[in-house]
Amino acid sequence: MSFFVMSDKDKNNDKDEELSVDPLDKMSNDQIIAQFYRKILAWDVSNLRANEKLLKPVKVEFLDRHDYIDTFEPLLLEECRAQLERSIEEGGEKNDVENEPVFSRVRYISENSDFLDVGLVMTKENEMYQFHENDLMMISLHHPMILFGGDENEEITDDEDPSNVVDRANGASSTGASAAAGEDPDKVYTTEKKKKKVIPPSKIEVTDANRYLHLVGTVEQFEMGGIKREYLALYTTAKTSFMKTLLLADDEEPGVPMKIPPALKEKFESSYNPSQFGALTSALSGSNITLIQGPPGTGKTHVIVGLLSVLLHSTEVPKHVIEEKESLVHRELYEFEKLESWEISQPWLKNGFKNIRDDYTLIDYSFEEKEERRKRDLWRKLRETGTTKNIARKKRILLCAPSNGAVDEIVTRLIRDGLLNHEGKSYRPNLVRVGPGSHQDVEPVTLEYMVRCRQQLMNSNSAIPSSSASTAVATTSPKSSLDTNSIRTLVLEDAEIIATTLSFSGSSILMKMNGFDIVIIDEAAQAVETSTLVPMQHKCKKIVLVGDPKQLPATIISPIAIKQKYDQSLFQRLQEKRTPHMLTTQYRMHSSIRAFPSKHFYNDLLEDGPNIPSRATNYHANPFFGPLIFYDLSFSVETKPGGGSVFNEDECRMALQLYQLLLKTYPDELFSGRIGIISPYRQQVLSLREYFKNYSGISIDTVDGFQGREREIIIFSCVRAPAEKGAGIGFLADVRRMNVALTRPRSSLLIIGNSKSLCINPDWYELIKHAQDNNNLIPITNPSLETIVPTLNNTELFDELSAKGQAVKLVAPSGPNPDDKNLKKDNKRKKTQRKQNNNNNNKNNKNNKKTKNSANNIYTAVTS
Repeated sequence: MSFFVMSDKDKNNDKDEELSVDPLDKMSNDQIIAQFYRKILAWDVSNLRANEKLLKPVKVEFLDRHDYIDTFEPLLLEECRAQLERSIEEGGEKNDVENEPVFSRVRYISENSDFLDVGLVMTKENEMYQFHENDLMMISLHHPMILFGGDENEEITDDEDPSNVVDRANGASSTGASAAAGEDPDKVYTTEKKKKKVIPPSKIEVTDANRYLHLVGTVEQFEMGGIKREYLALYTTAKTSFMKTLLLADDEEPGVPMKIPPALKEKFESSYNPSQFGALTSALSGSNITLIQGPPGTGKTHVIVGLLSVLLHSTEVPKHVIEEKESLVHRELYEFEKLESWEISQPWLKNGFKNIRDDYTLIDYSFEEKEERRKRDLWRKLRETGTTKNIARKKRILLCAPSNGAVDEIVTRLIRDGLLNHEGKSYRPNLVRVGPGSHQDVEPVTLEYMVRCRQQLMNSNSAIPSSSASTAVATTSPKSSLDTNSIRTLVLEDAEIIATTLSFSGSSILMKMNGFDIVIIDEAAQAVETSTLVPMQHKCKKIVLVGDPKQLPATIISPIAIKQKYDQSLFQRLQEKRTPHMLTTQYRMHSSIRAFPSKHFYNDLLEDGPNIPSRATNYHANPFFGPLIFYDLSFSVETKPGGGSVFNEDECRMALQLYQLLLKTYPDELFSGRIGIISPYRQQVLSLREYFKNYSGISIDTVDGFQGREREIIIFSCVRAPAEKGAGIGFLADVRRMNVALTRPRSSLLIIGNSKSLCINPDWYELIKHAQDNNNLIPITNPSLETIVPTLNNTELFDELSAKGQAVKLVAPSGPNPDDKNLKKDNKRKKTQRKQNNNNNNKNNKNNKKTKNSANNIYTAVTS
């Protein structure tokens, strides 16, 4: 295993080297990455502390590119530090599998520029597979628990041993006992007597001089990714012409407007609604960056597919006639452009050919004439470009999104529906999906699959295989491996559209290409600005950002970085100065569901599509099933089993009873795959899955996990109902999370919550007041849900309960939001806890054992 660390000499001279760094324009990519390593590898993992003084808030406008870098670089590194700190605190768990310290020996150490390249030999051959690209690794002379203040003679129990963990998938512990429903799944239940274990002794005597001796490095493979790519993009983008656009500078160079072919324009005018067609044409303007806002259900993916057709086949509008003449040399005219030119030169042909002799398409040159023309063209190319190869190339678009799921959703649509050419006719674009983690549904267009297919055709002339498994032999053959790189290059060069994630768009395989004309970024509001910079390195002329800032943002670990607006997307920052084009016709939600989100989040601009009347279904005959109902469980109280995530058992029971009533009332209705149950809290989701374990075809997930998905019926469990007066409702108060939750259903939204607890938040007060004003607030005051809910099956009872709901007194929030106060207290508590955990010399510290357990897995703390 290869491993990068920084020598002591480099650590001591780090500040001096930063002062002598080359000017921005002279920095190579290698120098930028070396600078990144110097900053990261100088950290002491046993004493990670945030330096808030180095951070500056993200502004709307920046003075220059140095101001831009000086703002984002410290924030990016702070997020990296926070990710590492969380990995240490959580014990280095990845995918619920805990990693033990790995005993290894140093095979070699060689100098590599300012760093040391260390090769390690693991005790077991398979140990290396638990280390991944960009993992931070610590090499320590002694056991990590000793490094964090432990002692060789100190004993630990099974409870303190990090290897004794719970299998969270089924709730079973390593001893075979199980966790009961509703209890903390992280807790180990066992009747066995606790054993005492001793920290493994060091082969070298532990002294005060070598106790804390360790090196920190990063795992290196062929590709770099994650934060390193963002760091590189921050510097390289600053050297491009796009920086003026990002700075929102007054002297920004305008882009080149484009013209959509008439046939394609006519096709889209008839198949897209006005707001969608407006989004397509907005991308053809002279702006370098176009913002398109797509609220839930407005056909955002449909618009992106249309954008691909429009941007691939539209022509640039030249500024001057001379430029237009020159541009004709480098590309072949479209048919409609030829026709326009003929009509100008021969106006009598405008209404059709008067004579067959006037049909220029029937003209056939003799062989000699064709050959002479071909030779003249070759000589002209050789004289002008120095080569006879065709220098003209078709447009190339880079399609990106933050996640593999978002990329694959569009790729799946492209595979199914294809695109439209300049004549408005359907065709299959040359599409390549690049990068790991893609879904099996898009395998036929993945880069590696296409390479394998070409290799097999070249080597055996056999038919194209139907699965990757059938090409495994061809892939590993020595003959095919020789051509892999060249074939991979050919596949990419032939592509019109390359689809990948934001992170992988900075991979070496794509950076070697000759740039992209246009970059389209889906879910752009879910990515931090530094992530969005990665695909901008490809010399693009235009960027289209598609997303919705009113939905969930990017996930940022560091609360300090969030305080400085690092979680803000580029989309959000630019919309402060540029109004995005918003899609306004929604095709998902019943009108009663759409009303509140439209008013509260989108300035009441959303309108219903022509399909919305069909959202009224037969189960609406029972008004207790929607379209919008708020079930007010005034008696429910939240709990925190084990001090962890929040859980509300009454709401779990209510959700189950509603579902059973739905099945009983409409036994002939097929509900499998049409119902979703969501909650903001992970513990509640786990409990709901336990309650519904005997029912199939139900999607149960967190609000965050349900973004981008929809179901006919959504049951939303709010959970929060604190017993103490004046307590907040946590991140349930996040208005963007609230918007996502309310916009998942098509026909019915059943909300379960405690109105008194939720109304302390102004947004939730408005929602509950909206339900009350529309006679949709149903108070449930009797905890005997198994008796009460089965009776909710007639209009008379609904009218009676909704009348009681009208009498419920909703108290509007006043004064400061308690959630802000609680958040500050929580951050202060975490800061104090971290300070205590870093006190390595105080063995009597009450959190010392927790710290030592976390230290066991410091070898694989992840930063990417």
